Amino acid sequence: MPLCGACHRLTQKYPVPGWVKVFFAVVAVLVLLGAAYNARFALAYYEVRRGFGALDQGDFAGASERFRSAAQRVPESGDLAALAGYFEGVELLAEGRSAEALTRLRGLDGKLPPNFQVEEVMKEAERGAAFDSKDYDRLLELSLAALQRSPGDAKALGAVASAYACKFAATGDEAFQRQSLDYLSQADARGGQDPAWQEYRQRIRHRLATREILVPAEFHRRYPDGWKE
Repeated sequence: MPLCGACHRLTQKYPVPGWVKVFFAVVAVLVLLGAAYNARFALAYYEVRRGFGALDQGDFAGASERFRSAAQRVPESGDLAALAGYFEGVELLAEGRSAEALTRLRGLDGKLPPNFQVEEVMKEAERGAAFDSKDYDRLLELSLAALQRSPGDAKALGAVASAYACKFAATGDEAFQRQSLDYLSQADARGGQDPAWQEYRQRIRHRLATREILVPAEFHRRYPDGWKE
């Protein structure tokens, strides 16, 4: 609408009411607070992405650290807590701290997708804990059960051979030695020249030859270039 000069100047320079200024100031503060509060979700997502990146590189310790950091940022997330707990358990298991790993993994079954194989990792931790506590009867029981679940698997056959070797080393009963050698022969036929299997096989053969039961770290310390029978 046409306005006179005075009215035109008034519309151009009309003062913003104080309540409008206060309203927008409050909105701005709320936006900043909301951004600061929600930044932790963005940072947690970033940590999860980095964690899976570390997994792709085979860095379980790095993955565990990233998932733990993500869970700490969003403590109300049960999924992140389960993810962090799982990889902490895997890291402890890799370090030979099987009993601690088992404690950390308990209660996670059903909280993660099936491809994480939580139950199998827990059973591996149980076997490690039985070995560490020198409960070789329990170790043999668990190893035979694992072989039933994966018949013909080289690693499962080797685990049974290892358990029988422990029984022989502890008792001197040659029946256990023969059973260990039988399972070791079956595992050899499937494990082939795989370096991981050959290293595991060396430790079993050493146990049968010397009746000395060494944890992996001590075996590698004594025989950095491998043990020759």
